[in-house]
Amino acid sequence: MNKKQIAITLGITCLFLTMAICIQINTVKKANTTVAQTFTENSLRDEVLRWKEKNDNISEQIDLADKRLAKVREQATQNDTASSDIEKQINLNNNLLGLTNLEGTGVEITVKDDPQATNIGIFEDISDHIVHDADLRALVNDLKNAGAEAISINGQRLVNTTAITCIRKCN
Repeated sequence: MNKKQIAITLGITCLFLTMAICIQINTVKKANTTVAQTFTENSLRDEVLRWKEKNDNISEQIDLADKRLAKVREQATQNDTASSDIEKQINLNNNLLGLTNLEGTGVEITVKDDPQATNIGIFEDISDHIVHDADLRALVNDLKNAGAEAISINGQRLVNTTAITCIRKCN
């Protein structure tokens, strides 16, 4: 073999080795990224579970404290008419503040976007086919004007200071 063939063979071998090393480095980087991402996701999941457990414990403590407070109030107002009037006022204020669950007959209204909104033409405005915050505000105002005692949207109780705003999701 002459020197030219040896140089070409050695160059091709070096090229393949360089490509193999680059591929190996990229593979290791991706594996480390995946492991780090999985580790981060697991640690975040564990932290969320810990906070959920703390939240559940505190909610139970609040419920027990509310029950004890109700018993103490009941005992305090048994023989005193002024205290019973104050208790009625407290209950009314708690209802207005949305701190109590109200029971009884009611109306359930379902508001949905147009299911055909994805099939509209290019010259139509999609915002004409979806429910907006202004629509919900108008509906809530109409319900209040009709004498509704309590209003909730998706399980969230509305009070006088509740704001209904639009939050756009970005992809």
